Amino acid sequence: MGVSWGHTMSAMARWLPVGWNRGVHVVLLNGVANIREHGGPVHGVAERFAQAAKGLATLLPVPAIVGSSKTRQVLEEDPVIGEVMRLGREASVACVGIGSLSENSVLVQSGYIDSGLLQTLLDAGAVGDILGRFIDAEGHIISPDLDARTIGLAPQLLRDKAHAIGVGVGRAKHRAVKACLLARYINVLVTDEASAEFLLEKT
Repeated sequence: MGVSWGHTMSAMARWLPVGWNRGVHVVLLNGVANIREHGGPVHGVAERFAQAAKGLATLLPVPAIVGSSKTRQVLEEDPVIGEVMRLGREASVACVGIGSLSENSVLVQSGYIDSGLLQTLLDAGAVGDILGRFIDAEGHIISPDLDARTIGLAPQLLRDKAHAIGVGVGRAKHRAVKACLLARYINVLVTDEASAEFLLEKT
């Protein structure tokens, strides 16, 4: 199975019972190497998923966002990185966090997005992110330039998964969760009661 990283996914990983899916092979779906640490580790999700199941974790040891599309291309053409990404594409199950677009975003806190870019994304209509890709209220990817510099599984490939599980809780993520459902990036949702009620009212 494939997983993403972040605050919510890290919290979820800490609560997995031992032996939850014994022997599972977990692969990280998007780049993770932090520029800075803020508020505790959020990047060891694949390892914790695998440890709880006494399984295997395959990591993607590259940044989430790089400085140019050429750098991303070179990294993805590397045989080692390419093999990890192939495993992510072929995984039949994916479990990914849905992020809010605020100063509390893990991509902001990790140093990938500064306040100026954050405001630019908000002005362009972004409501949150999935797999490090910023999306608008209908799930369309915002900022082709930023997308071209983001390493990992493209959100549209989640539609090919037998189970594409989205995890998002809290009012700040309501619009992003709705956008992921509208775009069919996820077919299973893990959320809280208030968020579920919001979605039932708005869809």
